[in-house]
Amino acid sequence: MSRRREKGESVELPPDVPRELFEKLRRDVGKGALRALTPYSLAQEYGIKISTAKKLLREAARHGLLELYSGGRRTPIYLARKK
Repeated sequence: MSRRREKGESVELPPDVPRELFEKLRRDVGKGALRALTPYSLAQEYGIKISTAKKLLREAARHGLLELYSGGRRTPIYLARKK
């Protein structure tokens, strides 16, 4: 069901999640610059709304970039997926 994205393959994102932000998150996670992520920390880092950060984190987890560590109702915590 879930498969890894191949190089050059397009990723489908919701209309309110900018592709540039998703690609920036992918680069930062790949470099190891970001470890534990919360919507608040991502919003502070990228200067975006918390609602956009939540959607971005959910999409990154759906595409296998991150994994949900703690799915609390108020503050979900995501970790970079190990390679």
